[in-house]
Amino acid sequence: MAPGMAHYFLLAISLAFILAVKSDGQVLEYRTDVRLEKGKLVTEYRYIIQINSKELDWLSNVSIPYNEGDKVEILEASIVGVDGKELRSLGKKEITARHNISEGSFFEDDWVLEFSLKWNQYPYRIAYHYRTIEERYLYLCRWLPVPYLYNVSVEKASLNVSHPRDFRVLIDHPKDQKGDSTLVKDQVVRTWHYENLAAGKREKYSPHASDLLPQIIVAPKSFVYGIPGSMDSWASYGKWQATLNVGTTDLPLYELQKIEKITKETSNKNEIIRRLYHYVQDNTRYINVAIDVGGLKSYPASYVSKNRYGDCKALTTFTKCLLKAAGIESYYAYLNGAEVPRAIRKEIPGPQFNHVVLCIPMGIDTIWLENTANFLPYNYLGTFTQDRDALLTTDTDSRIVRTPSLKPAQVKTIKSYEIEIDKEGVGKATANWLLRGDEFETIRSYQVNETEDNLRTVIEKGIAWSGCRLSKWTIRQESRDTPEIELALELDLTKQIRKLGNTLVIKPFQLSLPDWEDPPKRKNPVSLPYPTDIEQSMSYRLDFIREFKVSLPQDVHHETAFGSYLVTYYIENDVIRVVRKLVVSKGNIPLSNYEKFYSFFKGIQDFDRQSAIILEPNPNGTR
Repeated sequence: MAPGMAHYFLLAISLAFILAVKSDGQVLEYRTDVRLEKGKLVTEYRYIIQINSKELDWLSNVSIPYNEGDKVEILEASIVGVDGKELRSLGKKEITARHNISEGSFFEDDWVLEFSLKWNQYPYRIAYHYRTIEERYLYLCRWLPVPYLYNVSVEKASLNVSHPRDFRVLIDHPKDQKGDSTLVKDQVVRTWHYENLAAGKREKYSPHASDLLPQIIVAPKSFVYGIPGSMDSWASYGKWQATLNVGTTDLPLYELQKIEKITKETSNKNEIIRRLYHYVQDNTRYINVAIDVGGLKSYPASYVSKNRYGDCKALTTFTKCLLKAAGIESYYAYLNGAEVPRAIRKEIPGPQFNHVVLCIPMGIDTIWLENTANFLPYNYLGTFTQDRDALLTTDTDSRIVRTPSLKPAQVKTIKSYEIEIDKEGVGKATANWLLRGDEFETIRSYQVNETEDNLRTVIEKGIAWSGCRLSKWTIRQESRDTPEIELALELDLTKQIRKLGNTLVIKPFQLSLPDWEDPPKRKNPVSLPYPTDIEQSMSYRLDFIREFKVSLPQDVHHETAFGSYLVTYYIENDVIRVVRKLVVSKGNIPLSNYEKFYSFFKGIQDFDRQSAIILEPNPNGTR
């Protein structure tokens, strides 16, 4: 332990004793000090965390990630009572190091240092201080004032960045938070302070948590990471990324012979790309392998050819090389993959991406290939990659572009149900679903990659109909490149009618909608990354209908700035029909508009909940 560190921690913890116990965890102090020493990046982290209940013991399990070749030093770690007395210090033998292998990975060049500071009485506090030393780096820091994105508040956070005066840096920070800058012995010291940051909450369709927080990025304008590079512009950074992958385009002779065989029967460029894309889908699989140049450099195409697997970079490189061998040029497009992605900070170039796809210019058109998903159609960017900024990399003209967005017609789902039940509410139904967008992607993924039992489970989740059991299903897709799928379902029904004396009541099942948080509880804006377009019809064929007088609910036409909801009820040839149409626009809803947005969906739920088909006995026995 460094001299004086124990005193520093005990003093800080004693001062923090006045803080009240809360249900969330509390970071009482989070301090980050960054400096350059002899070309190396040295970062020190100090934490004081209060753990208020057993449910928050996970905070006592500390994991420190680092890369192969980096050095990590634990300078101090202990458990402290709320009275400021040290209860236990960490022993060296309690610290373990292991490979940080994430799910879906075969091997990674990442490590993690781990230890636990758990105590059996609440509340208690843990205090630890460690240092990392990195010989290669792309950022001096990419810092958020909260070490945990959810369920942990922060009382105090600070960032100090020190570098030589002649060391050129790029800085990105919130407009109103420039921080303080001083010059100390030819060192520029920049400081930011934050206090009383509330715990983040996971909420439906919230923007990425890091986009809701102040973020400080400090990066060198010039760097050496594998090879020299520059962050002066996206063009210069993209050139570095493209140059980094030089030497990864080798293909063995047998692979070149396969390409020739696959493409020899056609000269159509689009068809050649399609065939090679299918070849990649059918003969490779996604496994993360990240051990070269911090996981930023692709494995060579020959590696994928030999092993038949790779991560997104390697599979994209493999596809790119197949196309190159067929005389077709293509380009890497780096982006953030997620349904609601983390935003790119355009003001400061750098490695802000977690995924890569392939872009192929075709005159006025462009083809996009997702190379890690063996179930997606050709030239289809789905909910994981659509409508976001991407870095298109070339040797001379790297730039930020926008991936294609899913249009309403591409996400429209149509579900129809033919229902036959007796007076006890028992019977059968057949359903025909035409799925696009997210539901199409989910079903198709399960169809290709999961067991039949798992596929059945995900289909049943899509039914969400009380008293309904899935007995049989078939799936049809016109071709593997059709971005829609048809399901035919056979359902067994019970309890579909409620009796009130001699009156029968049928409650059409409600539309499945997100369970939005009540307005007083919602803390974040809403980000809807693509539109919603749902059409649903139910046809009730009741062989006893002529014995009753049928009363139908009123039609609904609910129109708002966020979307529309229409419901029509009618009888046609003794068949009761219910048709629903829901359209929701994509876009961002600020918290100030959330109550109106919530009311739109609440109105839909109220309409559905209150709607009932009433069958009262006819006095004459038949209609």
